[in-house]
Amino acid sequence: MTDYPRDQWNEDNLREGLYRHDETALEVVSHRYGRLLYSLAFRILGSPSDAEECVNDALLDLWNSVPPDRPKRILAYVSVLVRRRAVDRVRYKTASRRGGEKYESSMEELAEYIRLYAVHVG
Repeated sequence: MTDYPRDQWNEDNLREGLYRHDETALEVVSHRYGRLLYSLAFRILGSPSDAEECVNDALLDLWNSVPPDRPKRILAYVSVLVRRRAVDRVRYKTASRRGGEKYESSMEELAEYIRLYAVHVG
C-alpha cells in the first residue's frame, strides 16, 4: 500500500495504484467519484438500489481490468463501465417484462412437441 493520504492522490498516482492493485487507490476512486457515478447510474436506472449495485459492479470491473488496461482518465474510464452496467441492467429488466424469462421453458415445450411429432410420423 502507498502512504499517500486520500486527498493527495492525483490521476497518475491513481492509475499506478490501480495498476499495482493497491486497495487504497480503489478506495480513493470510490470516495472521489462515487457520487458522480451513482448519479449517472441512477439517471439511467431510476432505482437507488440498482444504481448502488451498478456502481459497485463497475468498481469491481475497474479493479479486474487494470491491468492490463491502463486508462489515461480514471473518471472517464469508470464512467463508461458504470454506463455499460446500467444499460445492461435496463436491457435485462426490459427483456424480463416482455417475457424473456419464459423463452427457455417455451423452447423446452417446443422440443417435446417436435420429439412427439417425430415419433408419430417416423
